[in-house]
Amino acid sequence: MRIVYPYFREISVSVETGLLTPLRLWRKRALQRWVYPVLCLCALLPYMRTIRVQMLDQRLQPTSFNPRRRVLYVHWHEDIPLLACRFSFSNACTMASYSRDGEMISRFLKMIGYRMVRGTTRKGWRGAFDEMLEAYREGWNLVLAADGPKGPRYELKPGAVYLASKGNIQVVPVVARAKRQIRFVR
Repeated sequence: MRIVYPYFREISVSVETGLLTPLRLWRKRALQRWVYPVLCLCALLPYMRTIRVQMLDQRLQPTSFNPRRRVLYVHWHEDIPLLACRFSFSNACTMASYSRDGEMISRFLKMIGYRMVRGTTRKGWRGAFDEMLEAYREGWNLVLAADGPKGPRYELKPGAVYLASKGNIQVVPVVARAKRQIRFVR
């Protein structure tokens, strides 16, 4: 069914729900862009305060207070939640995809102090890497998942090596483990 109002564009109405389609899409996008990241932040703030870290090598301590020593932290994809929460507001720049999930992750990480760059292995990776190198020159540490967005798990992809060689950046491998954990299996 189509409704035409004078001086307005044509609006389609969903017959099964009776809601205006553009309004429903706007609400869905608003939830994904603003509400979900804020809810994640509110839920994770108490959790972020309880994380305790044992550094196996003290020389690899995050360098947020030493701007002369900037590095590229490389980690596995499964370590993102723990590392993101533990090292929030630590002068780090990282990358997220252009997908809806990437949008939510990007907004959440911006809220906890990360500088975000958008790009994927298939679309916009060169521009994203150039932007990350620019952030490195401005004094940001770089953070990148070594196994890439598509996997396979625990297999090093060329992106981190390319970025480190392009900018002559020291690479620091980082792994996070929790004593008690919940693992979601597909």
